[in-house]
Amino acid sequence: MNTYRMQTVLEDPIKSEEFKLLNKIMTKRFGRKWFTKEDDELKIVIECKSLIKNENTKLDSYEKKVFSQFGEDGITEYIFDKIGTDSKYYVEIGTQDGNECNTRFLLEEKGWTGIMLDAIAPSNPSINLHNHFITRHNIEEVWDLYNIPRDFDYFSIDTDGVDWHLLRRVLNHCNFRAFVCEYNACLGSHVDQVLDYSEGFDDFELCKQWNNGEYNIFYGASLIAYQNLAKEYGFSLVYANGVNAFFVNDKYWTNEEDFPDTNNTEALFKDFPLDYRYVYEHPTHNTDNFNTSKLLLKLPL
Repeated sequence: MNTYRMQTVLEDPIKSEEFKLLNKIMTKRFGRKWFTKEDDELKIVIECKSLIKNENTKLDSYEKKVFSQFGEDGITEYIFDKIGTDSKYYVEIGTQDGNECNTRFLLEEKGWTGIMLDAIAPSNPSINLHNHFITRHNIEEVWDLYNIPRDFDYFSIDTDGVDWHLLRRVLNHCNFRAFVCEYNACLGSHVDQVLDYSEGFDDFELCKQWNNGEYNIFYGASLIAYQNLAKEYGFSLVYANGVNAFFVNDKYWTNEEDFPDTNNTEALFKDFPLDYRYVYEHPTHNTDNFNTSKLLLKLPL
């Protein structure tokens, strides 16, 4: 696809500096600078334009994918390069089999130790992964069962469900330097909403049915909801990538130069990566409107 065709598809000529950035993003996201006949060219160009628009914070350039899903490994590395470490111990809830998660990079590349917990994946002693269904009622028992320390460096959670509620329990009984959690970008940057915790979330079989159905955007909490929770416990929002948000303990936060726009939700918010939303064809995914911020507001929250 040549430059003229790309401009025609967009009906909005790309500036030369944006074209260079588009090539960078193409390489980063797809491993190449060109299109193939199998590509949905319009989809890719729209995503790149969206990323160009979002490429406005210093930390974006540090994204790196080794074991993470969307470059979280690089952001984690950057954060701890700035705030330092103590125990180099992590706890991650919701890792699947550990091949794509937020802490495997620390284990394999950075000399950390820690524990992974997942309700579906089988236990794997080689990476200290344990199969355990966690609820807000048993989470402290899980800590005692596996001798998990109450003071450590990094916490990660991604359960596709009641993450906000579980995070609150962990914040109540643990101390750590930073954490990362999945937020629901469909709720946008202005809405403070959290999925209600019903008794069904204490039932493993019901949770499997709920989570394994057609891709469900009715989950988790908004970015502001996580930010407000984090503030209660002395943490600040420093980065978000459309899927995960990163928070640093105020005791170890360094300065605005290291973490631009700290706690500025409007500046740090990003929508879902477009290819992520395309993968899952949910009836609320209106591909004619790439602003997903209104989708969940129609649901009975």
